Amino acid sequence: MIKIGVFIGSLSVHAYCYKLAQVLKTNYQAQVRFFQINYSTLPLYNPDLEEADLPIEWQTLRSIVAQLDALLFITPEYNYSLPGGLKNALDVLSVPYPPTYLANKPAMIITASAGQRGGLLANVQLQQVLQSLQMRVFKDEVTFSEIHDKFNAQSQLTDNQVKQFLLTEFQSFLAFIPAKTVVQPAEPVSLDHLQYCWSPQELLILNSSHQAIANIELEIQQQVVCIKAVNVKASYRGQHLGTKALKLLLMLISQANYQVVAQCPFAKQFLAQHPEYASLVVQ
Repeated sequence: MIKIGVFIGSLSVHAYCYKLAQVLKTNYQAQVRFFQINYSTLPLYNPDLEEADLPIEWQTLRSIVAQLDALLFITPEYNYSLPGGLKNALDVLSVPYPPTYLANKPAMIITASAGQRGGLLANVQLQQVLQSLQMRVFKDEVTFSEIHDKFNAQSQLTDNQVKQFLLTEFQSFLAFIPAKTVVQPAEPVSLDHLQYCWSPQELLILNSSHQAIANIELEIQQQVVCIKAVNVKASYRGQHLGTKALKLLLMLISQANYQVVAQCPFAKQFLAQHPEYASLVVQ
């Protein structure tokens, strides 16, 4: 099954771009495994951090994108340009250059707006950015104008012409992705000098010798991840490894469109001190 990462340009849960993505997911769930990329918690890109304490969020994003077969961008146009959060995510993905995990990876751009242009300027600018990152960009300019008139109050796409155009273009994009680009990720996945692998029972952190140095005990039910305990090997304590592991876990949870609840005190305190993860927490 083809694995496609989805970047939604708007962070709003009510975004029409998100609704367009849902139409594709509904119609292609048998052929494609979609991963919505949550970039809202990424620290702003600062090149100084590449040589200092590399943020775990950057490492995780790069690692996840490396394992995907293609990327789909669905975005509005903000002030005649790209939304800032999306541009920041691309800046993070652009390093180290050339980004081997992006080179030749297929990408499709869809823009939508309430105006007449359908986000065309953002579409063209995003094409330029992705081409500079050496991605293979699907050339059709897929734009939707007056998008607010295409959905009903139940978030259903009611304009059949728009729906048919969306599905036809996406089908062409799937044909654009050659079989040789489909990625078979290796396990475990490297993050800087550490590695990780995760299952429904735990997130395991390994050192460069593949020895377990930390783990987070988990229980997953109905797309809710319960954090039961965070454990760090005694000789690795004092290096903020528990915090890094939690940040990694939350990034993975967000990509899987899961939510989280914490049982252990350490995770509860972390979530209470980091409101940027509030949208992931079960209320």
